[in-house]
Amino acid sequence: MNTAKQIQTLLQEILSLSELHILSESPVLIPFLKDITEHPHIHTLPCSDDILCQTGVGMAISGAKVLICLNSAQGLESIVAALNEETYGNEFPLAITFLVPSTQILSLKTQNHYLYCQTGSQLLAQFRLHINMQKISILCYNPSALFDQAQEIEPTTSIVHKEGTHISLFASGLHIEAATEFAKSHHDIEVVELISLHPLCNENITKSVRKTGRALLLDVPTEALNGIIASCFWHLESQPESTQNSDQSNLSRLRARLLEA
Repeated sequence: MNTAKQIQTLLQEILSLSELHILSESPVLIPFLKDITEHPHIHTLPCSDDILCQTGVGMAISGAKVLICLNSAQGLESIVAALNEETYGNEFPLAITFLVPSTQILSLKTQNHYLYCQTGSQLLAQFRLHINMQKISILCYNPSALFDQAQEIEPTTSIVHKEGTHISLFASGLHIEAATEFAKSHHDIEVVELISLHPLCNENITKSVRKTGRALLLDVPTEALNGIIASCFWHLESQPESTQNSDQSNLSRLRARLLEA
C-alpha cells in the first residue's frame, strides 16, 4: 500500500471518530483525498491559499481540528507570515495541520513546526504524529513520496545514513544523495539527513557532533546552522562550514579545510 493510500485510510478513521475538517482548493486532485471527497467534512474552497488559511484559522478558533491541503508551496511563505503576525497563546491553541507538496526544502522563518518529508515513511510517521497535536504544524513533502511503499517508522527529525569519525555532514532533501555519494570515499564523513527544520536539534545531531567535533552543512538554512552551533558549541573543534554547492570537488575542499583546523 503506498503512502497516499495509507494517509487516506488514516483520514477515514479520524473523520469517523472526530470533528476533523479538511479544506482544499481541489480535493479531487490530491491523491489521498480524491476517493473520499464526498465526506461532509471535506470542504472544497476554490479560492486563494490565503483565504484557505484564514478560513482554517477561523474554524480552529471555534474549536475544530483542521487539515489544510495545498496544491503547491507557492503561497506558503505568505501564509506563514500571516500566521506569525498573530499570537496564539497556550490558553488558545489552534489545531491546524498544513500538508504542502514541494520538490525542495523551503527556508522559512517560522515559530510553527515546519517539517520536510523526503520519503513516504517519513511523511506517514510525521503526519500520524502532528495530526493529533493541538498546535499549528506545517508538513512539506516531496510529491513523489505519496507513491512510496511506506513503512511505519518512529517520528524523527533526522536520520544518520552513514557513520564517520571526524566530520558530520548535514544535508536534506534533494542533496542527501550527493552527500551520501561523497561520503562513500571518506571514512571520516558521517552523513546526517535533516528531515525537520523546526524543531531542528535532536539527539542524532548532538550525538554526531560530539563524536566528530566538526560540522559541514550542505544547503541548510542559516537558522539551522545557528541552531546546530548553539546546541553543540562546546563540542565543536572548528568553525562549521556551510555551502549550497554539492559538487564533489567543492565538498572535498571544505573537508580538507575542516580537517586542517
